[in-house]
Amino acid sequence: MRKKKLSKSENWDDFEKVAERMRQVQKALGHFPSRAELRVYDSQLDSAINRYGGIIPVRKRMGIQEGWELKPIDHWKTRKAVLDELKNLVSELGHFPTRTEMTDRHLSTLVLAMSKLGGSRSFRVKFAFSIPKVPNGHWDDFANIERILTPLIKKLGHFPSEDELALNGLLSIGNAFKKHGGVNRVRERLGSPILRVCKHDWSDVEQNVINLAKRIGHFPTQSDLNKYGLKGAINHIYKTYGGIIKLRDQLGYGPITDNLLATHANDLAQIVIKLSVPTDRFWATMKERWVVRDLTAAIGEYKETGSVERFRTLLDGE
Repeated sequence: MRKKKLSKSENWDDFEKVAERMRQVQKALGHFPSRAELRVYDSQLDSAINRYGGIIPVRKRMGIQEGWELKPIDHWKTRKAVLDELKNLVSELGHFPTRTEMTDRHLSTLVLAMSKLGGSRSFRVKFAFSIPKVPNGHWDDFANIERILTPLIKKLGHFPSEDELALNGLLSIGNAFKKHGGVNRVRERLGSPILRVCKHDWSDVEQNVINLAKRIGHFPTQSDLNKYGLKGAINHIYKTYGGIIKLRDQLGYGPITDNLLATHANDLAQIVIKLSVPTDRFWATMKERWVVRDLTAAIGEYKETGSVERFRTLLDGE
């Protein structure tokens, strides 16, 4: 996915400007952003930090600590270093961490290191999350699948996901579903609801994404879509919209830029006069707290009714 070009009006040569914008993003998200979150939230800033060495050097230069340390992949040179970190995660979670759980904790480099040092399966065994060895053809008998999955379904309260099968050392049983007509046929035989077919059932994807954005307080990243049950929408988004960022912009969740403000300069000048506030404060507050759809809706209301209440509410919330 290609990055957007930096606007000529933006000057990122001043590190303090980069740091200030990063602090604004951190405040909006409630935590220091990962690189993936930054790509979605502010693509210009994502490009700008490259001139300072990337997200880790920028974070260190800003002196930000949040109870965890974003480590370079060189930190995980040995299996012992990986195992030490995994012990902390297993203690916190009560199970071997999934890829999503590690990524959400800004440990994507740990995932890469595990791949280079033998794969997650080899580490899982160390924590007694061993993968049972079954003889060839064992899962061809559906009774064997039923005997294993029935108590697991009862324990979980639902049919296990792929991650939950992995956590219980049952990857091989998941691979065997095709022999019995696929996962939905297995779910049906075990009395579990059939999964909806994502291939043609994402006509409401835009509303699903908007609802999720309202729920979590920012436009969702791919990790968010996975976490909140919209994993099946990701391929649809890329095929239909060209990617998450393009969908974000189409839905009006892109950041407010100086170019966009210039487009509405005449209306905004009149609104500033009505509000009796400094122009710089007004524009800075708007860029920090709103996205394109907010600005568009507020200007539309102003043009239709002459009301500036949306803008006043924004400023009063400081």
